[in-house]
Amino acid sequence: MAVSLSHEDLTVVNTKYEIEVISDECKLFYRIHEINVDKSQSDPKRRIKPSAFDPMPKPNSVQMSVNWAKYMTAEETKNTARVPEKNGVLSFITYQIKSSPINLNVTHQPTHNRAHSIIHDVVSEKNDPEIRLLLRDACKWDIYI
Repeated sequence: MAVSLSHEDLTVVNTKYEIEVISDECKLFYRIHEINVDKSQSDPKRRIKPSAFDPMPKPNSVQMSVNWAKYMTAEETKNTARVPEKNGVLSFITYQIKSSPINLNVTHQPTHNRAHSIIHDVVSEKNDPEIRLLLRDACKWDIYI
């Protein structure tokens, strides 16, 4: 059993993998299902619906699962979907998430795969969509749908 520092306190995680610090220059992959893509938009960023960044499982989660590129590629991330061909992959650079205006914490949480990581507090108490728009602005397409 490993101990890791989460964004607020110490969290014990039952994992066979070492929990590491994700540095600011690291890339994070986020899988996006085609249902979250507005194909009527011509701008690739505008095609991403803000709801694509809703934490799962709904309705109570505030965390977004991502894969750390150190341990998983964009293609491998896509292939974790039940139906990979209906998914694309976005990426973030960690400092984009951790710095202003987004200001969210990122931690390595390799519970079910070594790449698994968490972006914390994606949804505020007010459920303000602004953070989702900021995430959309910060991401880039790695595998386009």
